[in-house]
Amino acid sequence: MADRPWLATYRECGIPARIDPNAHRSVVHLLEAAMKKYADKPAFRSFGQTLTYADVDRQSRNFAAYLQKKLGVEKGDRIAVMMPNLLAFPVAFLGIIRAGAAQVNVNPLYTPRELEHQLNDAGVRIMIVFAGSSATVAEVIASTPLKTVITVGPGDGSAATLASPPVDPRCRYCR
Repeated sequence: MADRPWLATYRECGIPARIDPNAHRSVVHLLEAAMKKYADKPAFRSFGQTLTYADVDRQSRNFAAYLQKKLGVEKGDRIAVMMPNLLAFPVAFLGIIRAGAAQVNVNPLYTPRELEHQLNDAGVRIMIVFAGSSATVAEVIASTPLKTVITVGPGDGSAATLASPPVDPRCRYCR
């Protein structure tokens, strides 16, 4: 126990010291079980807004369907996400993995050169970006495989209408 002092905290919170790695078929199944079990509980808070587990479940299912049906996302496709900690982040993450795609996390503070390299290296054709970072995307979009850029603001995912930076008009694939 001395070499693992954090285990004392685990006991206090009812968290087991060991987990069964075969308890869930995948991360998606693990998260789906949590969303069902804690459906009415708060899952995420941002800018004074709260999403319950049920909200995240519903919104991410809808987003996964959008990715597959409208954008043609298939298993193994890579989708970039370039945003700070907003309510849209967990919805996007779960929607992406539910659609069978892989999320490529992109630092919202990247320079255009860094962003261009990462998008090309990963072969990303769809990106979800915070509106305030759309100028960086606009700088490199022509030299990347991007075909669709979905912009999000601080209130997206909630019922709130919050002020958001404008989307750079040069971002020709931005929605």
